Amino acid sequence: MNTINELRSALQALFKSGLNMQLYLGYGKSPVRKYFLADLDEAATNEVCSAYVAGVNNLMKDEDLSMMELSQIDSRQSVLYKYDFADSPTEFDVLKKIALADEHDVYSFETNNLEHLESIAIRISSHDKTVVFFKRFYPVLLVKRDTTMLVLNDAKRFTQIKQDVLRVTNGFDLMLIDDDFYIRDFKKFEDTFGFTEIAETKKQALVTEVLGLNLINDSKGLFTKLNVSNREVIRAQSSPVLKVPKDDILKFVSSKEKQLKLKVKDGQIVLSSKESLRRFMKLLNDDILTSELTHIDYETLAKDKLQT
Repeated sequence: MNTINELRSALQALFKSGLNMQLYLGYGKSPVRKYFLADLDEAATNEVCSAYVAGVNNLMKDEDLSMMELSQIDSRQSVLYKYDFADSPTEFDVLKKIALADEHDVYSFETNNLEHLESIAIRISSHDKTVVFFKRFYPVLLVKRDTTMLVLNDAKRFTQIKQDVLRVTNGFDLMLIDDDFYIRDFKKFEDTFGFTEIAETKKQALVTEVLGLNLINDSKGLFTKLNVSNREVIRAQSSPVLKVPKDDILKFVSSKEKQLKLKVKDGQIVLSSKESLRRFMKLLNDDILTSELTHIDYETLAKDKLQT
């Protein structure tokens, strides 16, 4: 799917069909996380499935929700990022196996402790389509058996629950459908899926490309070290600015030194401080725009390309 409406339609079509649901419990950190199939009775299966589908439907109804490729990531909030890189986290292959309903060991309380649960994967399928939702599991969602927890058993009497209680809440951090992955929260994605190695490769590629342009004076090594967020690196690596001739970039910076807070000396942009590095990254990400109508310069954190 290439648009948010196409994704909405695909999910709606799936959810309108007769549904099956499986719950998988993930143990260990990515990339060696292992999943176990939870044995749910019919009532629990139906309840979790209905509640989860309702939660996803509510999210997709958000008119402000948009979709964009991860390589174009910016600072907007209500967005699903479609993973579009050739290299992907190892755990993606594990989640694809869950989508195919490959055999998994059944969860056992004798060999696994809910206290060590790291993640949950929910597989919902119809006769011809499957979606898998992944989410981090947090200790607050577990009520331990040594916690005094009372439930109203009838109209007057409370009774005590003496088992661990696992809360399955709505929402997801990552979704897999039609072999594509959609990220709900990039920060959680970075932390959960070991994205560091892939991001480091992209950072080194960006450093090599920019230094090869002979565009900057990096005598202090600020750009070589490139201590910036992965989000900024991803944006810069796919920026159209890198396709602009060097002389045009230098001419632009020279004409707007005051606005950009960057200086050109001896045919190079001088990176002399962390602030100048930050400003240069904004230049690379094309975040400095000028209104053709008012001729006012703006700094933008998110932008949509208009159709011509």
